[in-house]
Amino acid sequence: MGKIRRFWPGDPDDDNDGVEDVDDVCPSTPIELGNIGYAACDAGVEDFLVIDQPGCSVSQQIQRLAAGAKNKGQLVSRVAELLTDLQIQGLLQPQENGPIETCVAQN
Repeated sequence: MGKIRRFWPGDPDDDNDGVEDVDDVCPSTPIELGNIGYAACDAGVEDFLVIDQPGCSVSQQIQRLAAGAKNKGQLVSRVAELLTDLQIQGLLQPQENGPIETCVAQN
């Protein structure tokens, strides 16, 4: 059984991820790092925090992109851009992009 998270009025970090809500890009989503995934798909690549998106993991960032995408093609394109940026920053290896893109494209 998972932990029960309680959110208190005036709590500066509602999701208890170490980033205060005013700076947190994903303020209501606790970070539970496992593997990067989308929907029911697990890409088999370890998830991590996105440096320029305080309080967001890669999986959470993909969810945010999905919420703003008009269609599947736009989502896949935006995720590819995110992964390329992470690769340029040295945070992802080139061989890790494919499994993540496949998860997004198939779901």
